[in-house]
Amino acid sequence: MTEEEVEGVSKEGVCLNQNLKGSQVHKINLMIRNFRDKDLEKFWSSKGTIHVRCVSADLRRATYRKLRELDNAKDSRDLRKTPSNHFEKLEGKKHSIRISKQYRLVFIWQNNHAYEVEINSHDKKY
Repeated sequence: MTEEEVEGVSKEGVCLNQNLKGSQVHKINLMIRNFRDKDLEKFWSSKGTIHVRCVSADLRRATYRKLRELDNAKDSRDLRKTPSNHFEKLEGKKHSIRISKQYRLVFIWQNNHAYEVEINSHDKKY
């Protein structure tokens, strides 16, 4: 982004980069709207580079990859495409995708956006 560009996020979760003349440079849909776990949010914001309590060192790469996949999903079909995700509906509006045999990302999937994203162990019941 050059000094002449301004970055902002619309109410619809669309990130807009604009130059000062107002022409759009590019836009990116932001499917992850918020995080239930603030440490996970810090991890996501750092692009997976910082150590946080909720993500062990051996799961950092996989966790960041799954968060990117969740953020890039246009709808639930995109999450179902990858068999290793084990995309499943939980109780209520909650859904999950698998990070490892023991951990998964749990989130509310509504209007093709992920809300209240958190990491949980598979043994936690919903």
